[in-house]
Amino acid sequence: MPVAHTQHFSNFRGLNERLVLNSSMAETASLDNVIVRNGVVRGRKGINEWDDITTAETDTPIIGLASYYRVATQATTVLRFTPTKVKVWNDAGGSWDDITGTALTGAATTRPQYATIGELDTFVFTNEGEDRPRKYTGSGNTAVLGGTPPHAKALEYWKGFLALGNISAAGSTFLPLDLVLSDAPDEVWETCTTADGTVVTLVIDETPGDLIALKVLGEALMVYKTDGIVEVRLSGGLTRF
Repeated sequence: MPVAHTQHFSNFRGLNERLVLNSSMAETASLDNVIVRNGVVRGRKGINEWDDITTAETDTPIIGLASYYRVATQATTVLRFTPTKVKVWNDAGGSWDDITGTALTGAATTRPQYATIGELDTFVFTNEGEDRPRKYTGSGNTAVLGGTPPHAKALEYWKGFLALGNISAAGSTFLPLDLVLSDAPDEVWETCTTADGTVVTLVIDETPGDLIALKVLGEALMVYKTDGIVEVRLSGGLTRF
């Protein structure tokens, strides 16, 4: 077994990516997998089971992980997805608790997208349109959002609106350019302005490709498509976006 020992370098100057290999003991061409602090070079730490989890998931495969932070309690919960189930990590019990409710109908290739509705502290997700978008409030099981939301292949929360992209009323025929936004996402999904909330539909036809993902970048909602990226901004007034 090799014995660990300390090697001292005189006047060590650190990283020089243009260094000719072995031309200087005072510089190095790479600091991969090491940490330099207070003149000492140490190897990076290894890996271990998170929270001492050693039991393999029986409902395979795992197709996604999500962090659910709640402002009200400042608690962070970890969720994981399989094609048919959603589970939450139980710190106290040291186990993954099934919170699915009605089984999902995803596949191994399905990739969930998720967000947290800020003012409600509610976690929402979609499994690429296989099922209607669902919510999880931190207890009980997941449930479909109120107001009968459309099936959606992309989801994001932005500027007080829950945005659903590439949508379908029944989950069969999708509108790959459509983006629908509701500021009352657990109540209203009809395209109109009512006393309960506002729903706006946009057609993202700047490129012909299908809408596949939504992400917030600064003040903008970035719409990712199969052939490009479109930026959506809140303008206010009657046009809104």
